[in-house]
Amino acid sequence: SKEDDTNWMSINFSDDADDNSRLEYCDIEYASNSGYEPYMGAINCNSSSPAIKNNIISNCSNHGVYVTDGAQPLIQDNDLENIIDYGIYSNSASPQILNNSLTNISNDWNESAIGLVASDSVSVTGNTVTNSQRGIYVYSSDYNIISGNELSDNNSYGIYVTGSNYTVIDSNIISDNNSYGIYLGQYCEYYEIANNTISNNNN
Repeated sequence: SKEDDTNWMSINFSDDADDNSRLEYCDIEYASNSGYEPYMGAINCNSSSPAIKNNIISNCSNHGVYVTDGAQPLIQDNDLENIIDYGIYSNSASPQILNNSLTNISNDWNESAIGLVASDSVSVTGNTVTNSQRGIYVYSSDYNIISGNELSDNNSYGIYVTGSNYTVIDSNIISDNNSYGIYLGQYCEYYEIANNTISNNNN
């Protein structure tokens, strides 16, 4: 689909998809979603764990990559740009989110480039988030590692963690965001924050 066309729907990896599936080196533009849970993004992984690598995902009218229900996909080396909702969203899943570039993500102040909700044992490592609404959001999710990311020039915070335990936030570069560099909300225990470079944020 091209600009000014009606958005097409989505690419779906359902619960009976082969976990050896791969989506690589694709240019995915102007997608929306399938219109019903759990397929609410341009690319959806429902209880399925494909490799999603080296794609360009842009100009999508809902979420970029939407991961649910125990899925454990590898999401690596993708470029996401101009996504209306979350760039990468995990709900009750355990993806590995590595070395992606996310730019101009979300028109909603309450959404982020990367979001983890009820998602444990996730690695969010080596990603770059710029010019987006918020950086990385973690809610009710335990045993997660957020490391080596660069989060800059976003409209709100760099990293926001709430209601989550055993979170490691290490070696991130967080600068020039319009709110807190790192914010820990209520009910966060047993966390480690180390070796981060935090500068020129608004709080």
